[in-house]
Amino acid sequence: MAVYNLEMAKTQLTLAAIANAAVGQPMSVVKPAIEVELANTSYATKGEWSLVWGPVVGTVDQNMLYVARHKQTGFLSVVLRGTIYTVDSFWEDVPKSQSPCPYTNGVQTAVSSDFLKAVAGMLGVADDNSGLTLPAYLSAAVSASHSVNLFVTGHSQGAALVQILYAWALQQAPSWPNSGGTSIIAYASAPPSPGDPAFAAWITASGGSFQIINPLDTIPYWYGRIDQMIPDNVPEPLPDTIEGALLRDGIRLWADQARAAGAWQQADTLVRLGSVQLPSTIGFVDQAKNQHTHNSYLYLMGAPQTDIGPASLLPAYGSPSS
Repeated sequence: MAVYNLEMAKTQLTLAAIANAAVGQPMSVVKPAIEVELANTSYATKGEWSLVWGPVVGTVDQNMLYVARHKQTGFLSVVLRGTIYTVDSFWEDVPKSQSPCPYTNGVQTAVSSDFLKAVAGMLGVADDNSGLTLPAYLSAAVSASHSVNLFVTGHSQGAALVQILYAWALQQAPSWPNSGGTSIIAYASAPPSPGDPAFAAWITASGGSFQIINPLDTIPYWYGRIDQMIPDNVPEPLPDTIEGALLRDGIRLWADQARAAGAWQQADTLVRLGSVQLPSTIGFVDQAKNQHTHNSYLYLMGAPQTDIGPASLLPAYGSPSS
């Protein structure tokens, strides 16, 4: 059983934030932007990680991942990008159907069909420099080392994909030519639940996947606990206004859509962060956005924010509650 390590979680979430560098630009721009961000010594990554594979996009261009390597230890991290502002990316987040997960070693589990397709699409893409797909690259990297410490990380949509890719890595690891041991640990921040209760139980039983949650973030409620957002006042009580009524109806419709697609559940290996309540004057929608950003998660974890995306509003309103 793996043990949650806060310092490593800060590092892995920072790597996930870096996946958003130059978002929306071609890979010829994204790659050097990632390299610049990895070199930033003021982040939790301390300039100690380098880009060794990728980035690559999947079968549709909203999904992206890269592999980083720690310069001293040789630790590897497979980093998945979250939702970006395209129609395809948002459409992937809609819970339309479930498919059997082929990576859980014969245990019958189901995951989002779109998330499964996204992972499979990225696994089949070769890196421009090495000409290797991710499976080929990891097999070669493991065979070149006595032992391997592999992390899988992502934020938001990327955090949902993390759990599926983590399952794939666990399935593949026994076939990797390695005379030593292989440790595989997943750090997923702000994940929607990617699969059914059987998949959640399988992830929990694996003992190496940590789902990091801001209690005031709406996204971890998707898709299995959407109805609970309103009674839990996440991120705040719904306003008694027309906007509040519309939001209430929208949440109920989304919950109906999720139920129609299947049963959903988060794995039990949850790490709940402290929280900072924003004032109601900010508004429900803007609160929801700000509670979810990677920089807000970094702040709640006690890690430096990145210069990627907007700075978190949370520091202006207090320290995280316990």
